[in-house]
Amino acid sequence: RICANLKGPAGGALSLWHGPNPALGMAAASVVLGAGLYTGWTAVRRRTSWVERVLGFWPSDAYRLSLEGIKYVARSVTSAMQSGYLRQYLFVILFVTVVLVGATLVMKDGVPRTFAWSDLRFYEAVLATLMMFAALYAVFAPGRLSTVASLGIVGYGVALIYILYGAPDLAMTQILVETLTVLLFVLAFHHLPRYRNLTHPVSRLRDVLIALCVGGLMTTLVLAAISTPPDSRLAGYFAENSAARAHGRNIVNVILVDFRGLDTFGETTVLSVAAFGVYALLKLGRRQRYVRDEGGPGFAGLRRIFLRRSRQERETQA
Repeated sequence: RICANLKGPAGGALSLWHGPNPALGMAAASVVLGAGLYTGWTAVRRRTSWVERVLGFWPSDAYRLSLEGIKYVARSVTSAMQSGYLRQYLFVILFVTVVLVGATLVMKDGVPRTFAWSDLRFYEAVLATLMMFAALYAVFAPGRLSTVASLGIVGYGVALIYILYGAPDLAMTQILVETLTVLLFVLAFHHLPRYRNLTHPVSRLRDVLIALCVGGLMTTLVLAAISTPPDSRLAGYFAENSAARAHGRNIVNVILVDFRGLDTFGETTVLSVAAFGVYALLKLGRRQRYVRDEGGPGFAGLRRIFLRRSRQERETQA
């Protein structure tokens, strides 16, 4: 890379000792000056005491005040950014994405001017309309079950799109993941509080606006990608070397486990760490329940046991 930037071979040689030079002189001066200040700090402090009398504080006080200011700013930023609300986290991430990516598209003239609507087939338009209405119904659904059902329709619509564009393996994965997600949501309903509308109308309007902006941005990116002439060199490379070098006939699987195997390994590592985290939380919950059980029934339980035994003794005596 250095040779490419310099448009020629880079000169020079690596060694541990280059002889006396300005860099070595500056390093030696820094060591000598630091050692001198350390050994004679008492005299230096006594001779420069007039600074504190003139300014009213010592430079070390200014240093401590600057550190306290940095801590205050850090706490303020952390309290503003890390509020503990998932909605606010998503709002910040999506808002920044819309602003940065949208501004880049506008400045780089990446917004497509025309789109070939003649390439849109009838069944594709019907499928897209169905997914759109399902997504809208998920927003205005009165209950959780209807919301999950409508989101499932959107997920299965994505699987149909994969099938239409010749990706049956991705479609099967999407169907399995969507089915599992719907089942997990339904099973989790028993552990959730009752459905209540706690969102302020202003917050809902803000969420609607950011959702429309994100949807418009994603649509613009897709249209820009479709409008750009595709470069088939990469696809040809994978098709030619999938069986010859990676010894696999399924090009998608070969790309995942061979050509970009390091990325797949990183994704697997992330999933494994998340699985360990879930296991640790479940184990912690079981341990807390065990500690509560070992701690005894508590005062209320002892009172019930005492009353029950007293009643049994009175019934026996009677």
